[in-house]
Amino acid sequence: MRNKLYKEFASSYAAVTNNRDFKAQLELLLNTYQPEQPCQSFIELFAGQSYHSIAAIQKGTMDVWAVDSSLEMKQLAVAEGFLNPEQYIVGDLPGSIAAHPVKFDCVACLYSGLSTLPMQAVYELLQNIRPLLSNKGKVFIELHDIFYTMEYVVIDHIYSAEEISFLANLLNYEIKELTKDPVWANNFPGGIVLELSLKQTS
Repeated sequence: MRNKLYKEFASSYAAVTNNRDFKAQLELLLNTYQPEQPCQSFIELFAGQSYHSIAAIQKGTMDVWAVDSSLEMKQLAVAEGFLNPEQYIVGDLPGSIAAHPVKFDCVACLYSGLSTLPMQAVYELLQNIRPLLSNKGKVFIELHDIFYTMEYVVIDHIYSAEEISFLANLLNYEIKELTKDPVWANNFPGGIVLELSLKQTS
């Protein structure tokens, strides 16, 4: 039901979710890369009006993509400054990124987008992401802090960091919890941000 309402009333949803510093959040993500190996390709999942993607486009140094289930959200994103409409994919996850031709340095899954998916689909999404990652590729996942769950009871699924870490371990990801750092915690209030990367083989 939530997905149906989201698709039909995307503009109303967009109006109440523009409540964070998207540029500052993007900078935190990008600063996790070494200066000699900066992020050059970026995809935002559950992108909505794609403010993180638009901030990435404005930097002028990255190949930027976005994915969302709502055509209206894509239209809003293009109106706001998403300059490459052909690189905004309208489709349901996890299937819409399967066999994507581009390798990504950064996969952003912010604003607790995973809450729209059942557990099996979350696993499939993490599985589909693995072959899309470059050698320096990272996945950033924002989850609800368990102490704030009562605020979000209308959301379909609330996953703990432990649950997502368990799935990521099954798929051989390295995992860091970034919001243990106060700077990250201040920029993602009420959230937990995990960084996933491919385990390096010896």
